[in-house]
Amino acid sequence: MHLRINVSLCIGVSLDIALLHFCSFCFQLDGGGPAKAVLQKGDILLEIGGKRIASDGTVAFRNGERILFTWILSQMFVGDRCSVKLLRQNRERRESFSVGKLNLLVPANSDLRRPQYLIVGGLVFVPLSEPFLKSEYGEDFESRAPVRLLDKWQHGFQSFPGEQFVLLSHVLAHDVTVGYEHLHNVQVQQFNGTSVKTLKHLAELVENSTEEYWR
Repeated sequence: MHLRINVSLCIGVSLDIALLHFCSFCFQLDGGGPAKAVLQKGDILLEIGGKRIASDGTVAFRNGERILFTWILSQMFVGDRCSVKLLRQNRERRESFSVGKLNLLVPANSDLRRPQYLIVGGLVFVPLSEPFLKSEYGEDFESRAPVRLLDKWQHGFQSFPGEQFVLLSHVLAHDVTVGYEHLHNVQVQQFNGTSVKTLKHLAELVENSTEEYWR
């Protein structure tokens, strides 16, 4: 049995809390978060902030109550030091890291004044963001958008700073796009065999391509 806990709000880390013997299993790290310099995938968290983490992912609270260990992180501010005790390769270690800003793969807002987009040969590309989801599916996009996009919106974290989830948003009607009009809001993973990192990266790949066909 596994209980998935999202603690990225405070430290930029996504953890899978395995119900084992008084431990928490580090399942995934936000590649752009400060905890990555300290924690590794496969680490077993034993304590956080001086409090032991129980098998259900809780720590001692007030009057004998217990609360999820994420509560400790929620009380911290960016720049605070978070201390942890962990088990790595059968050895106990004590580490600490600076609490940092969350690096979401799908940002809740954009720092840019205008939305980003790229149009190439009748194909419209955009980075996935919460404002885009709202414009496409309405304010209640959580119940209307495709699950594959909602999963990235809710659980996606950058594997490196600045990473974007690039979509082929629309296919404009034209003789050269006949037969592809059904493609709508699908992820662009590669361009001619090269992994697409950001919308800007895709634009550079297109501009520098010397191949006759684009794949």
